Amino acid sequence: MPHFNLGSYRVDVGKLVMLLSFPKGRKGAETVVLVKPQSSILQGSEGMSPLPSGGTYECRMLLGVAIGEKVLAGTEPPEGVIMGYGVILDIMDIGGLGPVRKMGVPWTGPCLFDGSSIISDFVPSSEVTDPSALEVYLEMDGEQKASLTTGDLLMDVQTALRTASAAMTLYPGDIIGIEVLGTRTPIRSDSKMDAGISSVSIIRASYEATP
Repeated sequence: MPHFNLGSYRVDVGKLVMLLSFPKGRKGAETVVLVKPQSSILQGSEGMSPLPSGGTYECRMLLGVAIGEKVLAGTEPPEGVIMGYGVILDIMDIGGLGPVRKMGVPWTGPCLFDGSSIISDFVPSSEVTDPSALEVYLEMDGEQKASLTTGDLLMDVQTALRTASAAMTLYPGDIIGIEVLGTRTPIRSDSKMDAGISSVSIIRASYEATP
């Protein structure tokens, strides 16, 4: 089971609460809150499983924010609730997502399959002075796909904390994933990805799917 070992924190990884941007209409976009179970989370150091066959896959990158203290639903997140930061590479079957969204049923197969969210090692929050001013890169098969900063997040960290805790109780070990806009890219079953946040690569994750 994925777990955190950050300073005084020794806790298993819980649920993943992702804040994502999806197209709406011809030019608009909507923010979607998607909760993923433990089975969908895979640490980058673990062995990868093949992507389910028959899908059309897309990767997006998120800033992972690890929760260190319980936050009750509907309450203001207290100071010091964040225990660390990391990288998330999330894989979706976009070919299967459209019909599911139109039907209004839960996003199970296209989004929640086992190992669909790959997380890096996390660093303590004390080592990240300003989470909104970090450099971001994403490479696919050695080709640069994105070179951005965390200023390109869908929303800032504090807003993300409030958005997630307004909907549900957060527990130690839960992760909030905030999409880095501009990092969505197609992925093949034999693709290799490398992603990092910060210029010194203290937060990294890599993924290689098995054909």
